[in-house]
Amino acid sequence: MRPAGETCPLAATLASGEPQRVLHVHHTSSGAQHVDVELSPFSDANGDVTYFIERMKLIPHTSSEASPDKLVGQSAPFRRMLLMASRVARSHAAVLLLGESGTGKEELAKSIHDASQRHHKPFVPVDCSSLTESLLESELFGHEKGAFTGATQRKQGLVEAAQAVARCSSMRWAIFHWPSR
Repeated sequence: MRPAGETCPLAATLASGEPQRVLHVHHTSSGAQHVDVELSPFSDANGDVTYFIERMKLIPHTSSEASPDKLVGQSAPFRRMLLMASRVARSHAAVLLLGESGTGKEELAKSIHDASQRHHKPFVPVDCSSLTESLLESELFGHEKGAFTGATQRKQGLVEAAQAVARCSSMRWAIFHWPSR
């Protein structure tokens, strides 16, 4: 059997005996889709690889073809960026996205949010450049009634507001039998 493509993790898994992970474009009946693929080998009592478990997860908010509301790209740097975003989404790390206006920072942040353990909570984007320094703290963290002149009532901040709602993610699993040589 021959690996399906140059980024197929099968050849590397066979050579190393270790799990492999790659993000690439799968061509399916639904069209080209960015997919995070993880392949894990399983050995028999003799140490020979006999099975693989392949986990395939579609990367949301992405497209390999022009789309106004998705991250678009097929290049190796684009796929590396998506793979890093997918990895950080599973952690509790803070993420700082930098880039020029219109480069997709908010869409990437949404993709990270949707793949995270917090995906069931609201995604609350904030354009900090549009807020003055005095308003930034109040917008992000809120304030209590009487905290400053003009604070006539308690105001919930955006950080506190981002705490509800539910959504689900799609993940596919496949188990393959690999015949001994």
